[in-house]
Amino acid sequence: MARQQKETTQTITDLSALLPPGLFDNFFDEIKLPASRKPKSHFSPPPLPSPSAPTTPASSSYHSLPTNDSPAYLKVKTKLEHLFLESILQESTAHPFAAISLSDIGRRASTNPKYIPFNEDYIPALLEKYVTDRLIQQEFVTLTSGRTQPIYALNALNKPTLEHLLSTTQDPFEIQKESLSPRKKNRTRRIRLTPEKKQDVATLCTLGLSANDIATEMNISTQIVYKIGRELNLSFKKHDAHSIGSIKQLLAEDNLIDIYRKFSFPSAIAFYDYCNRYNITIPQPLTPHRLDISIDTLIEQGKSLEEIGELNHKTREWARQYIVGSGWYGQWVQKRQEQTQEFQTKKEKATQAQLLSILSQRLVQHAATESWAMQKAVEYFVQLDKRYHEAKPFSTYVTLFQSYEQAQQQGEKVTLQELAERAGFAYASTVGRIFAAVNVEPMFGNKVRSQNSICRPKLKLEALARGAQIGLGVVDISYFVDIPYPTVYKYLSTHYGSVTPTTVIELEYKSTDRRKIEKTASYSLASQIYEAADEKFSLDEIRMLLPKPKGGRHDSHKIQEILTSRPHIEPLLITLLQKLYNKPELTKPYKISF
Repeated sequence: MARQQKETTQTITDLSALLPPGLFDNFFDEIKLPASRKPKSHFSPPPLPSPSAPTTPASSSYHSLPTNDSPAYLKVKTKLEHLFLESILQESTAHPFAAISLSDIGRRASTNPKYIPFNEDYIPALLEKYVTDRLIQQEFVTLTSGRTQPIYALNALNKPTLEHLLSTTQDPFEIQKESLSPRKKNRTRRIRLTPEKKQDVATLCTLGLSANDIATEMNISTQIVYKIGRELNLSFKKHDAHSIGSIKQLLAEDNLIDIYRKFSFPSAIAFYDYCNRYNITIPQPLTPHRLDISIDTLIEQGKSLEEIGELNHKTREWARQYIVGSGWYGQWVQKRQEQTQEFQTKKEKATQAQLLSILSQRLVQHAATESWAMQKAVEYFVQLDKRYHEAKPFSTYVTLFQSYEQAQQQGEKVTLQELAERAGFAYASTVGRIFAAVNVEPMFGNKVRSQNSICRPKLKLEALARGAQIGLGVVDISYFVDIPYPTVYKYLSTHYGSVTPTTVIELEYKSTDRRKIEKTASYSLASQIYEAADEKFSLDEIRMLLPKPKGGRHDSHKIQEILTSRPHIEPLLITLLQKLYNKPELTKPYKISF
């Protein structure tokens, strides 16, 4: 061993002489560890140990190895060392430059079919000579709980040496197989229970091996192991007083996964029963340990204890114990509280809506005793959704319906525009929408008459020709001039040989999944969007009001982009409409009626 250490030290010295000075001075300080690995730390190259320097600090709580040189003990010790060196090499390959904790080593080793369950507090002692030989590096950190924890990393210079060691050293597991003849492999060998054999059982028990594993390693029966245990007052219980302390410590560190791995609890119920028996409090919240995906999914959905138990043919108490024992309790309670609050909110809203409906009916009934105008004003006002529409004073609606009622009584026919002016509304279309909501028929039908209306079909044909000249497409001309689509299509095909518009709106926006979209939009679509927006319709309502394209509803992102780009689009749209209608005085980007 001294010779190997001397050769290793000489190799490091020779290599260091060839490298630039200070090359590795800050190497480990610049290493950033993955956030998911614990404990979070990085390595700085430790100084070469002196012969008298201790390899572990005085505050370390990890055990020293038993002093036993028997073949059985050395065989087990060699197996474990071989496993842990392999685990460190594999972990370092999977996560380069990351600190490797005892839990990392134990988890990696436990996935190896050759793993022997034992007390992992002995890992630092088993790796001590490899730290001394500088095949691996060791450093101690203090956890938030105050416990001292060793962490490891491969020595960058000696990694090839470790790989060579593992590849050339005969696997101790294969040694065990070769030592047994084919006839002896399938039967238990009889041995004389010498004091040395009894001491081997005691030593392996101290390492934390189970009675079955001790029997396997010593090639004796489990009954003999238990007999020796009774003679020497040994305890082969998996969960002893030390285990209780370890479980409490791991719970405090929010480390359920290591509890289930180290102590082999078969289920969440078994772990819950154990904690209940030994008065161990399972803190909340914990990071859940996923044991059964079907049950875990029900918990994540916030199902009740009755539902979880019934779906698994168990009781609600079984469901509760599973949730607590698997660490889901904190998240499950939070989900249930959210669902309860959501249910209560919905219930309150339903109750409020019911009360509002009753009050609205009573208001309408009472208003009917006052006058027809009052009744219609109340009908509209109570159904108006204030979230999407800006409500005017109630007296404004009363004035509107009173003007309508008076005109009817006097035999006078008034337009929607005139009614809008009398009541104080900006647009005739707003009055038309109010009348439609309470089933009142306008005196001149549903179409809004405009001061700029074109009364003769001849002017439509002239507007059609102007629209073609300024480059509008079939859709735009059909909408603005109010001529059927086939007629416009035929006209453009006959006179211009093409129906493709040359005047369109170029749009660029991002879709829901953040993809860049480049499309064109018609001016007729922009006109309808702006008119609806001026009437205080919301984005969703505008989307519902627009005529459906072939693919369904219009893209809300597209509508929003047209609204956002209004300062650039609207001036050009008004100019086009002035030319189309031959009305330079036009100031609104709206269609006018023919």
